Amino acid sequence: MGKFSLILLIKMEKKKEWAIAQEKITKYIEKLGFDVWKERRINNKRVDILAKKVSGDKIIYLVFEIKHYNRVHAYNEREFFLQIQDYVKELLLREVARKSAKKVLRDYLIIGYLVFTNDFGIFKNRKKDWKKGSSPQNNKIIKEIWKRKVSFFYSTPEFIKKNLESVGISLDKQLLLNKFFDSKENK
Repeated sequence: MGKFSLILLIKMEKKKEWAIAQEKITKYIEKLGFDVWKERRINNKRVDILAKKVSGDKIIYLVFEIKHYNRVHAYNEREFFLQIQDYVKELLLREVARKSAKKVLRDYLIIGYLVFTNDFGIFKNRKKDWKKGSSPQNNKIIKEIWKRKVSFFYSTPEFIKKNLESVGISLDKQLLLNKFFDSKENK
């Protein structure tokens, strides 16, 4: 087997693991009552998983980016975080254009979630709000939405439920993602 073939085989294996994780997280989020889209475009960005749950006037969006790497360094974490941050900014601006900034401020919660399936880098579980950067616009109400209604996490899959609950997302079904990942029906 040549060097090129070996590199291609390794890349295919990584994609396979990433795709498996994407499918399992999609099924898990669907069982929690979210509408879920894989490989969804938000303006000119493609997100791994976009999920939406409507409860009365309240709307929750989850934006997942899934990474499967053998080794993640601090530089990679920063780049991945900037990527998920861009996706959330696009979603926020899209929803403000569709509805209104006041409605988004009143009724929305948007979570950007970076999931590491293999190597988790420096931290296994982290809320990144303290480092979420600047608002996508210099508009006062959009800055307020960004400050109060947007959160970011990155972790391995077993922390998803705990992290979502920490920002007030009540999960109706008590599913643990690590058990879902281990279940025979989902292998």
